[in-house]
Amino acid sequence: MGWFAEFAQPEMIDEMARIQVQIREMASPDLPRFRRLDAEFHGVICRHHYNTVAADQWTRLRRALNVYGARLRIAPARFQAILEEHDELLAAFRANDPKRADVVIRKHISGSYVQMSQQMRAFGL
Repeated sequence: MGWFAEFAQPEMIDEMARIQVQIREMASPDLPRFRRLDAEFHGVICRHHYNTVAADQWTRLRRALNVYGARLRIAPARFQAILEEHDELLAAFRANDPKRADVVIRKHISGSYVQMSQQMRAFGL
């Protein structure tokens, strides 16, 4: 994340911002569409990152999370937090601020983990 924040080209960040607009336009998350757009948002980082091994690992992990998370919903508060975290990532990227990007992505991952793990326990998974 830090590398991307430091070296991302404006057109890469603009692509992510266009995807973020599409996510934001959803009144509530249409889960299949949201998951596709969210994967595209994060996929921009992977497609342009020098570390293809890490990018491939993220892609595999994302696929697994989509399979395991297919029955899970996104609470309205978490959906709002995702929007805010994406906006914070975009701001960190535009400012070429790797430290801020690292803080934000850690918050983003933690929030997703909490949401998914709570629901998985509730489903007995």
